Amino acid sequence: MSPERKLNNQENNAESVLLLSNSTEEANASRSRILDFCERNETSVDKREHNKKRGRKKKGYSMGTYPFLSVALKYLEDQKPFLAESTRKERRCKFKYLNRELVKLWKTGKISTANPKKMTEKDIGAILLWMQERNLDVRTQRKYLGFLTMVLRWCSNPVIDKMRTRGLQFPKEISKEIKTLSEEEIQCIQKATEQMSGWHGEILRFIVPMYAYTGLRPKELRLAQIEDLDTTNWTFWVRHPKGESRYGEQRTVPIPPLIRSYVQKYLTARAEELGKRKIDYCEQLIPSLHGNKPSYFSDVLFRLLKDKLEKEAKIHFSLKDFRSSYAQILKDRGVNIEVVSKALGHSSTETTERYYARIRDSSTFESINEAFEKPIGLNPKKAQMGLEKWVSGYA
Repeated sequence: MSPERKLNNQENNAESVLLLSNSTEEANASRSRILDFCERNETSVDKREHNKKRGRKKKGYSMGTYPFLSVALKYLEDQKPFLAESTRKERRCKFKYLNRELVKLWKTGKISTANPKKMTEKDIGAILLWMQERNLDVRTQRKYLGFLTMVLRWCSNPVIDKMRTRGLQFPKEISKEIKTLSEEEIQCIQKATEQMSGWHGEILRFIVPMYAYTGLRPKELRLAQIEDLDTTNWTFWVRHPKGESRYGEQRTVPIPPLIRSYVQKYLTARAEELGKRKIDYCEQLIPSLHGNKPSYFSDVLFRLLKDKLEKEAKIHFSLKDFRSSYAQILKDRGVNIEVVSKALGHSSTETTERYYARIRDSSTFESINEAFEKPIGLNPKKAQMGLEKWVSGYA
């Protein structure tokens, strides 16, 4: 109801009171009080109209409704100088999910509290049991337990650390299968780009070989500048590495001869497209040309381009799959793991072997079979004679 309507209702109610009054003096006094009240409120009504609030003021998360989340968000705020925006966004989503599930467990009496400051060993055990009953993957269990541990440590609750010290078993880390694309699949995806028309088609015909044969991260190519590409020495300068301004280091990666023709075709198409649009200078290597001036592609728009190509190629993949595929191809071709790790910009080979490139099972089996093709330390003829005696049962 508007303020003016409220005042009209007040005046009407006042008139009703006056009609019921028996005393004229009392009626006049009441009318005077009502008029004074309305005069005072006319000014406040004008002020309220001038300073009208737009929408409800968003309140913070309370401990009553969001016992875990309210503490977890304070932890995230405290970690702001040390975490990337994307990392904080991801953890915020995970914390919201954990809060919903912990509140359900609390309301059903399976845990004594959803407040991380007050959680006990019994509560942690119930949470582990809940994850097992949900048939969550072991890696997922470890991830959620890790998020829970972060918050508990931050609010000075060492319950999980004490349980580990006592030797209680928690979900153990297991090797995750590395998702890679075969060289045949990469060629099929590249062939599908030929069916894509327009400026977006030119971009796709450029980024597929660049991602597949340089090992660049999606962001490292998406946010590149034209000057980062050196076609004289055929190198690419990574301006925006992962962990930028914190731990990431800028690096140079080689552009192999296999894809140099694709790079040259793209640069020609890029110059023609900018000429059509009468754009004299463009710093972006891969400009988005939707607006009045060139801009960098957002992560969302880049994924939409990938989705179109995915439908055309009929192969499910993500842009980051090219990076692990690049590492695995090098490993399969006998390139030293230290060289692969350096090309990917890793500080150690441990990260490379765990998440990007490993010895394939087929290679392992072939090596083992080759090792046992000849008996070790025995004369082949004597070994064969011994085998015949063993089979016949006579020594």
